[in-house]
Amino acid sequence: MRKQLTLILILMNLVVLAVFYLFEKGIREEDRFIRKDKKIFHEEAVNIDYIRISGDSIGPDRILKKTETQWELTSPMEWPANIFAVSRILNQITFLEKETGFLVEELKIAERDLSNFGLDNPQLRLEFGKGAKRTAIAIGAPTEIGNRVYILSPDQKEIMVIKRGLYDSLLVDLGNLQSQSVFEIPLFELKTLSIQKSYPSPLRIRISKIDRQWRFETPIQTRADLAEVETVVNGLNHLAVHSFIDNPDPDLSVYNLTNPQMRLTLEAEDKRQSILVGAKFAEEEGDEYYYYAKLSENDTVFTIPVGLFDDHLNQAQEKLRERRFVPFDPGAISALEISRGNEALSLQKLETGEWQVFSREEDGSMVAHEADPAIVASMVSSLQTLRAQNFVSDAPSIADLEVYGFTDPQRVIHLQADKDIVLEVGDLVAGNLRHAYAKLESEPFIYEVDRSLLEEFHTRPLDYRARLVHREPTEARLVGLTVHEADGDQVVYGAALNEKTPTWASIAAESAEESAAREDLLSLVDQAKMIEAKSHIDEAFDSIEWKYRLDFQFERGGEAEVDSWTTSLWVSERLSGTRAIVGFRPQGRVFYAPQSFIDAFFGLAFSRLDPGPEPEPASAQGDRSTGPPSPDAPPGP
Repeated sequence: MRKQLTLILILMNLVVLAVFYLFEKGIREEDRFIRKDKKIFHEEAVNIDYIRISGDSIGPDRILKKTETQWELTSPMEWPANIFAVSRILNQITFLEKETGFLVEELKIAERDLSNFGLDNPQLRLEFGKGAKRTAIAIGAPTEIGNRVYILSPDQKEIMVIKRGLYDSLLVDLGNLQSQSVFEIPLFELKTLSIQKSYPSPLRIRISKIDRQWRFETPIQTRADLAEVETVVNGLNHLAVHSFIDNPDPDLSVYNLTNPQMRLTLEAEDKRQSILVGAKFAEEEGDEYYYYAKLSENDTVFTIPVGLFDDHLNQAQEKLRERRFVPFDPGAISALEISRGNEALSLQKLETGEWQVFSREEDGSMVAHEADPAIVASMVSSLQTLRAQNFVSDAPSIADLEVYGFTDPQRVIHLQADKDIVLEVGDLVAGNLRHAYAKLESEPFIYEVDRSLLEEFHTRPLDYRARLVHREPTEARLVGLTVHEADGDQVVYGAALNEKTPTWASIAAESAEESAAREDLLSLVDQAKMIEAKSHIDEAFDSIEWKYRLDFQFERGGEAEVDSWTTSLWVSERLSGTRAIVGFRPQGRVFYAPQSFIDAFFGLAFSRLDPGPEPEPASAQGDRSTGPPSPDAPPGP
């Protein structure tokens, strides 16, 4: 019995669901037919390629035509159309619906006519279509209630009420139908940028994209600056019309457009756009300047801001040219050769990645030393980033090469990398001694470069040697530090680790001297395991008058076996606040110490020196008339 009742309830639920489904389906079908019936345009609104808007309230007729690539405004002037404005009109036409309507023949019964709805002389007329087919409607007055307007159907038999969206999309300023952009070729499509100038002298410039790089093809063949070219192209794509000239003078020479000062062309695979740039003028109010311009394919005259043209395009042969003129792969570099007259040296990269500097001794033999990697890296970076400060000559004569100093260059730098490059540096620039002339051996172009190149690339082998003079083993432990006077065994300062002070920090903490001396001690300890030179000196070790000897005592190993040794540095008098000479006898190396060593060593040594007895009074020193006068003594007769 329960099973039968359950089955009956299930069947009843299914029947109810079926009734609801059929009812909703019927509503949807009815709504669809109603919607279809409300839609005013059907096949005639598909693939529209022609729109004409006319009416007394908008002046001359506005005609929009679709070409293969874009919509264009052909009347009252020729100009690319604003795609957003056109799309809005097309959407309104496609989805236009009738709110309500009545037949024109019914007006006589109600004793009314078209004038009651503003359709005897309509505000707007809209004609559109595809090819030769045309559909037209008239738009009249707004309704008394609601945001609606009256229109007259294409067959002129029915007056309809529609929402005023179509009316608003048609009744816009002419400027809203015009594209404000001058160029519409995006950067990724662009293949060529061409500039033809007539002022101040005739010049043709052509820049093409070849293998993702921009290159000048005329007037010279050289690399263009990728960043600068992209900046200009993006600027052109954002270049907006400032204003259109209403009723322009038929004589375009008034705007200097019959023989324009510039013709600018952008070319893609299947598209080409050109503008002519004419006279420069200032607005009557304000100090803003503009150029008159026109597209090459029509006579519509407009104005554009001067910024992009004055800042880049008027000097495109220099502004868009690549200023880094030594192109090479820094990872592929294997050698650097530097010569100056009869002097020369070579830097070679070993298979291990280390560098050596080779130089010729007076007896003609070649000597190799380890080169400082930081110095070599700086030199490679300087070449890679070397920029032309000015472009001097693109086709120098033999006489020009002599004038600029290339018959006897100050430097010849031979770079061996993915390709061999020879850079020549000539004389300093007259009137600007911060610059020197430079050129590549393989190219005729002469540039001005910063003269610091001469200072960095010299022929003094010592200056390229590794700054690291000596490095202690990793496991070495500094256990003592002693400063002696060089001409005897007198100890100026001494300290060593012990049970009471097992660390250098504890020795510094127990020091009775002021905090600066404690910091000097810890700084010297930090530098003990790695002796570095600020710069090398070409002097014999024994030719220097040494003032101090600094001994570092090191140990390594455990309790069972301890290996100990002493590393000694010889130090001169402090020559100035930033100069002191240090020597390392095992290598015969003599060098200027880095500032950190000078400050720490002399801060520690001077704090321990005994200044000696006070000088005797002047009266007790006898007659000093033969010596130099005292600074405070009165002048003699």
